[in-house]
Amino acid sequence: MSTCSKSFTLTVDAPSVCPDWDAIAWDPPNIFTFGGGATASASFVGNSITINTAVADQATEEASVTNLGSLDYNGPGCNGNFHYETTIVETNGQSGVQFQLTNVTDALIIFNTTAFVSGVFDIPFVIPDTLGATKTYQWQVSGGCGAQTPPAGASSMDVVATVTNVP
Repeated sequence: MSTCSKSFTLTVDAPSVCPDWDAIAWDPPNIFTFGGGATASASFVGNSITINTAVADQATEEASVTNLGSLDYNGPGCNGNFHYETTIVETNGQSGVQFQLTNVTDALIIFNTTAFVSGVFDIPFVIPDTLGATKTYQWQVSGGCGAQTPPAGASSMDVVATVTNVP
């Protein structure tokens, strides 16, 4: 019995045509505050999201941000990564943020992630080949702090997020 071998190199690159996440069309954010010590701000630009909320008394005040963004895509299957970092400071562990990416054309949830703690999170995901049809992808974002059951006290949540294509 004889054997043979051949050396080779395999390189995997992201397809040259993948969703252009910088082209996400965001609605104006819905920013809600209740109570004199509540503040909220948000920025949704292309593939980048920033949310900041704070309350002086989480038992009687609320600050939240919600938003929708959409992107049409027609092309090959692609791998993506949703990277986000949260800083949550509070006394009762109920402030948080939720992100969901959905192929609304086919009613297919690509991913849904929620964080109620400070941390760094990477959510890998796959966009299936569209097989020549344009698909609409929708981002849903919601987050905030306050309006929780006692104990009272200050609360804040800061989030920075980006979405990218990966090989």
